[in-house]
Amino acid sequence: MSAQPLIAAEAVTKEFPLQGSMLPWRAHRFTAVENVSIAIAPGEVLGLVGESASGKSTLGRILLGLIQPSAGTVRFRGTDLRAIGGGERRAMRRALQIIFQDPYASLDPRLTIGAIVREGLDIHGIGAPGARDVKVAHLLGRVGLDAGFARRYPHELSGGQRQRVGIARALAVEPTFIVGDEPVSALDVSIRGQILALLAELRRSMGLSMLLISHDIGAISQLSDRIAVLYAGRMIEIGSRSQVLRTPRHPYTRALLAAIPVPDPSRRRAPPPALTDGASASPDRAGCVFAPRCPHVRPACTGSVPPLTVLESGHGTACLLQDELPPAA
Repeated sequence: MSAQPLIAAEAVTKEFPLQGSMLPWRAHRFTAVENVSIAIAPGEVLGLVGESASGKSTLGRILLGLIQPSAGTVRFRGTDLRAIGGGERRAMRRALQIIFQDPYASLDPRLTIGAIVREGLDIHGIGAPGARDVKVAHLLGRVGLDAGFARRYPHELSGGQRQRVGIARALAVEPTFIVGDEPVSALDVSIRGQILALLAELRRSMGLSMLLISHDIGAISQLSDRIAVLYAGRMIEIGSRSQVLRTPRHPYTRALLAAIPVPDPSRRRAPPPALTDGASASPDRAGCVFAPRCPHVRPACTGSVPPLTVLESGHGTACLLQDELPPAA
């Protein structure tokens, strides 16, 4: 990683008020992200994995400046996002873009595909007005769509085609950093590989940095340089792709990997570790947030929050028992 990351979150926490809630912790506030630090280098793809409601999307929106953290700092190229305003913030928003999860809900049904992709060009004044339609056609070609799609409407496209439009829209303003928020989870399995391959090609050709969010560690593993695992708002493991996939050090990461289907029916795999329900898990509880579900839990796990311990290799784990667990299967 370079001396200065492209974008970095330092000890970020985000709390949301719960109006009328009967929940007992923190005076009716829910902590979606708890004390998370993360950095992404220029040209790097970081995969962020975790279950639904683990705080992945919230963290992605904090990095983009769409949500302000309750505590902590986000810096883009060394500049605190909260310290900028006016024209500088407008330029910053051009550099930071998002690809949404649902290609059916993220496109305005009243606009043509050309107008959807062109909108960012008009807002930021990119290129001469007469040349913007030419750029739209070029962008559609970059994502594998014919220029004729510019005259069509979202309801006339398949899910995969709509997601390609969403990618073209994000690329239109020539961003530096993109958050892909579950970019393939709403698509058929046969289409997912095509979209991931497209993102990989765009990353190589444009030098993009990305945060790829997914609940499926297998879906984004081939595209990610590093993988971070989030559970109930806390970072519990981070490392290079090979470190996390081959030598996972946290019980939850091991459970995620064990749940990946094996395409070869003749190949046997050990059953995933038995996890308890974990309905009481919350970022606001004492001790390890994964303790209620962990098959290796010890009394010490419920007494204090394990810190994210990062080795010299860059592999970090928040588990008191990481050195005592048997090797991963």
